[in-house]
Order: sequence, then C-alpha cells, then structure tokens
Amino acid sequence: MHRRYADKTGPVFTGKNVLTYLNHMRTLAKNAGVEIPRNALRHSFASYHLAKFGDAARLALDMGHTTTKLIFEHYREIVRPDDGERYFNIFPPSTSGERRSDGASVSLKAGGLFN
Repeated sequence: MHRRYADKTGPVFTGKNVLTYLNHMRTLAKNAGVEIPRNALRHSFASYHLAKFGDAARLALDMGHTTTKLIFEHYREIVRPDDGERYFNIFPPSTSGERRSDGASVSLKAGGLFN
C-alpha cells in the first residue's frame, strides 16, 4: 500500500479555482482507472442532501435553482434517508473540537454545515 500522504494533515484540496479542482479530479480518476460522470459530485450532494434534510426549497436555493422543479425531477427518491445520514456523517466522532494546522477550531457535527 502506498502511504505517501499518510502523515499529511490539512485541506485535501488547496487549489484556487474550479478548473484546478477539476483537473485534479480527472488526474485522480485516470490514475485510479475509474470514470467520474460529469457533475457527479453535484448530483451526489443534491441526492444525499435531499434525503437527509428533506428541504427541497433550501436545496434548490443552495444549488442556484429558481424553483424546486429540477430537484423533484432528478433527485427525489433516489437516496434513502439513512443513506443521506451516513453521507453527511463522514467525520469520525473524535474530530469535534480538534484544531486545524492553522489553529482554527474544527466543528464537525453531522449536518452542522447545512443547518
């Protein structure tokens, strides 16, 4: 197992813009031998967010939509609520109250970013 980054801390992505991020994602996917569909992260976020929080109006606003029409057409009933809970609970319980490398406090309660 390659452990090149095992002892690294800090942000996973530090690029300044979306194009840099997309280029990193393409490179990672190519190196891993997987294909990431266009807008996969956006669609995953929307599906799991709707399943967990059930607030289509807020999700539509967060995604830049003017109505909930697209939310209901594309994301409703794709993901179960328990899967949505797991998706947004990706942080281990021990991380709450830890400090980042720049000294800022870290608060990682499930759903804390969106409530």
